[in-house]
Amino acid sequence: MDLVDVHTKTQTWLNEYKGWHEVKKSSEVPTMHKWQKPVHGWIKCNFDGAWDENRALRRSRVVVRDKNGKFVVVKSVQFSRVCSPMLVEILAICAAMEVGRQLEATCLIFEGDALLVIKALQRDTVANNGPFGHLLHDIHLML
Repeated sequence: MDLVDVHTKTQTWLNEYKGWHEVKKSSEVPTMHKWQKPVHGWIKCNFDGAWDENRALRRSRVVVRDKNGKFVVVKSVQFSRVCSPMLVEILAICAAMEVGRQLEATCLIFEGDALLVIKALQRDTVANNGPFGHLLHDIHLML
């Protein structure tokens, strides 16, 4: 592994660690959210990334459902040579956007659980300066 790879991997893990271990200011207990149907005329595209370093598992899943909750399409992508859980989540968003483009959907809701990635896409310019900032910037331009 060369020095650039070591630096990128270290920086990514540090950013992820900070994101997952920052002190919460609220004392609220997290609640489970049930999937909700999209409003009439829209479809919902849920995406998620999976990372298991021990089993070398890096995968994304995309599930698209209509206003009745019926499956429209399901896509699973397996990755190799991916160095970070955050990158898997970013690639899951890319897979979701690709499915939306293939469906030619104009009224599509994207929903995922990778808060760090979603915040970076919404407005967090600090997060976009990280090792995957170029990817997040490109995704943001496609939204």
